[in-house]
Order: sequence, then structure tokens, then C-alpha cells
Amino acid sequence: MSAIIAETRRLFADLHVAERTERRGIAGPACALTLLLAAGVHVAVGFDHAGSNFGTLSFLAGIVQGSLGTLVLVRQNSRGALQSVLLTNLVLIQLYALNVTVGLPPQIGHSHIGGTHEVWLLTLAWPNLVDLQGVTAVACEIVAISCAVVLGRSRPARARG
Repeated sequence: MSAIIAETRRLFADLHVAERTERRGIAGPACALTLLLAAGVHVAVGFDHAGSNFGTLSFLAGIVQGSLGTLVLVRQNSRGALQSVLLTNLVLIQLYALNVTVGLPPQIGHSHIGGTHEVWLLTLAWPNLVDLQGVTAVACEIVAISCAVVLGRSRPARARG
């Protein structure tokens, strides 16, 4: 009887490992691809706004996302890489949301409208318009975050820690 129980446990453990491996199979490349797409958008925006702080920060965001995309391809089980994907992309989504709703400080913000306004005693650039580049980058960042969560949840138990 104990042999049957042991064999049943082994079969369920094998099924669980196979399920984790299957989820991880598509999530890693999808995470890397969306990070590289978002990186491409940020680098293009950086070149469009070269010479400004906004362009420099956008270019830097693209380099970071591209590096993370490559790292996720190479090391899908890296806890640090997955946490970096989450943190970086959450910050970039929040910055975009602020830039198109209330604006960012004029030193780092960007607006095609020009001028500033005050919100709670803070001087901010006028909000930027929602555009295809921004929506594309945010959509890619959301997918990258989702894939990083799947990868983190599907890590083998011995690699967690």
C-alpha cells in the first residue's frame, strides 16, 4: 500500500513540474520580447528628443529594458532579474501615467503644449498627450510584468529563496 502511495505522489510531483515547465516555456520569451519592444520605443523616443533631459531618460529606460530582456532570455529563473523587471516596468508605467495626467516636473517631463502649471505647490509641465508610442510601451510593460509574475510563480521549489 505504501508503494502505491509513494508512486502516486511521484506522479503528481512530475505533473506539477511539467505544468511549471510548460508555463515557463512561453513566459520567458514573451517577457523578453515585450521588454525589447518597449526598449525600442524608448530608444526611438530618446533619439526624437535628443539633447533634452526627457530624451536622455527615455534612452536610459530603453537601455535598461533591453538589458533586462536579454537577461530574462538567458536566466529565466533569476529572482533578481524578475524583480528588476517588475520594479522597472511599474516605475515606468507610473511615470507615463503621471506625464499624461498631471505632468512631471519641467526638468524631466515632456509636453508638446509647453508651459507649466502648479499642482499642490509643485510646478509641473503641462500633461503630455496620450500617443501610440506611449500606449505601445505601456502595453508591452504590462505584458512583461505579467510574464515575470508567471515566471516567478513557476520557479522550481529548490531555486526559490
